[in-house]
Amino acid sequence: SVSALAAACAAILLFWHAERLPPRRLLAGAVATVGLFTILTGLLDAFPPLLAAQFVAGGAATVAYTSALILLGRLYPDARARTRRQGLIIGSLGCGPLVGTPLLRLIASGASWRMALAAYGALALLAAIVALVALPDVPPRGASQRRLSDALSAARLPVVGPTLLAGLGVWLLWGALGAFLAGYIKHAYADGAHWIGAFWAADGVAFGLCSFGGGPLIARLGRPAHALTVALLGMLASMLAFVWLTPTPFVSLACFFLWVGLLGLASN
Repeated sequence: SVSALAAACAAILLFWHAERLPPRRLLAGAVATVGLFTILTGLLDAFPPLLAAQFVAGGAATVAYTSALILLGRLYPDARARTRRQGLIIGSLGCGPLVGTPLLRLIASGASWRMALAAYGALALLAAIVALVALPDVPPRGASQRRLSDALSAARLPVVGPTLLAGLGVWLLWGALGAFLAGYIKHAYADGAHWIGAFWAADGVAFGLCSFGGGPLIARLGRPAHALTVALLGMLASMLAFVWLTPTPFVSLACFFLWVGLLGLASN
């Protein structure tokens, strides 16, 4: 909940300031902020300041993701070239938890959870330095002051509005499913507690694979609206199958894998 609220606040700030800031420095600063406040989280003991630190880190993560897409759009104005590379950025969202979670758990079990957060923060700071040094410098566009009415006008365009609504529905479903996944699996099967890790692993694999492949596929077909429609219909079918078809955990795992994979495709 804190991460979602932080993402919403960060998105509102980006609407007014994103194009007036250099995207490379914006990306590097956001990633560095994630690193610093993650390290700070490991040093806190009280819950309210810990929640505040995670709020800042969550908002900075949204800024980092958005600025990466902004920088991609500036470097690759051609839509097909940009779509192919966009899939790599979105796919990395699934690879991070898949690789990072077991690694952080290994550090925490060998040392402490504070050390795991410190390692995560240090890696983020290193990534910020790499972004600042290795990425090309793209000047800001110096856009004029934006108004809320501009955003509302854009949302009424034929393609933008339905896309925003579809994206809102997709991520609302994902939030609902992710929040109750562990409890659902645990109560749906007698040995469900042993399957929770497998479901979260399938989440990262399916999202990463379909995001990586979805970008080149959409760029080749040239029909993103059709791909989004197919993905949304497939997600609805796989969601219903996940809820109602529970003969074995393998069936539920296959339905969940398909659902998350289509989510990765829809995210492109």
